[in-house]
Order: sequence, then C-alpha cells, then structure tokens
Amino acid sequence: MRNLEQKGGELLTASEQLKSTLDAYNAIQVDYDRALSDLKKELTYTNVITRPLPADQKSYPIRWLIMVITVISSVLVAIFVTVILEGRSNFLANARNKQPK
Repeated sequence: MRNLEQKGGELLTASEQLKSTLDAYNAIQVDYDRALSDLKKELTYTNVITRPLPADQKSYPIRWLIMVITVISSVLVAIFVTVILEGRSNFLANARNKQPK
C-alpha cells in the first residue's frame, strides 16, 4: 500500500504517456501502410500526350452563313408581328362597325 501511495502518481503519468505514445504509433503505422499500398499498386491507365497539329479546315462557323440565318429569321419575325398587328386592328375595326347605333 505504501508503495502504491508513493508511486501511484508516477504510474498514472507513465500509463497516460504510454497510451498517447501508442496512439501516435498507430497513426504513423496507418499512414505508413497507406503509403506502402500506394507505392506497390499497379496503375492500369496511361495519359498519352501528342504534339498538336494545325486544323485542315476552319473550325469556327462561317460568318456569312450566320448573317443569312439572322436576316431571314428577323424578316420572318417582322412579318409575323405585322400580320398579327394588322389582323388585330382589322378585327377591332370590324367590331366597331358592327355595333348597333
């Protein structure tokens, strides 16, 4: 009992130090095992890099084609809007003329 009273604090300190040392060792062991596994694994893919070659044809759209499509679509939208507005105004004019006096 006397020995436990005298050396109990040292035993507790030593056991805590042993526990923290074992935890640190286990963390290092896990990192080591992971690094060893990464080192020994066989890679099954490769990246092949070749020199760039100039294009045979232009890779961007032709400007005149874009302009033709834009003009045609603008004309069609303008005609469509004009037809709708004229039809509406004719409809309203006919409705006013048919009202009884």
